[in-house]
Amino acid sequence: MPEALPKNHGPSDEAGLWFQNRGLFSDHFLKARLPQWKEWETDEELATFRKELMSLYESTKPILPYLNEAQTEEEFVQPVLDLLGYASSYIVQAPTKIGQLSFLRLIYHPLSS
Repeated sequence: MPEALPKNHGPSDEAGLWFQNRGLFSDHFLKARLPQWKEWETDEELATFRKELMSLYESTKPILPYLNEAQTEEEFVQPVLDLLGYASSYIVQAPTKIGQLSFLRLIYHPLSS
């Protein structure tokens, strides 16, 4: 049985935090220093994307544990790729039979430049 993490390594009790510090970084770094980095800046486009992604996740969260691979691809993976701008960059292969099992695969094709 794994050992419990020390008290200071659990999820933060502060409401609205976007992270759960597990001791990899200091809380000071995550709260004060990291948001000052240029690479960490957010804009309206990123905020909109995050809102859409969270909405998709929240709407599919109750059913995700019960979906098989093909259903997960259809209900969650493909919509995420669509949000990322890769709507025309994947194809769904026809199901194939191997013994008694059927497989449906999603193939990702990066856009050629």
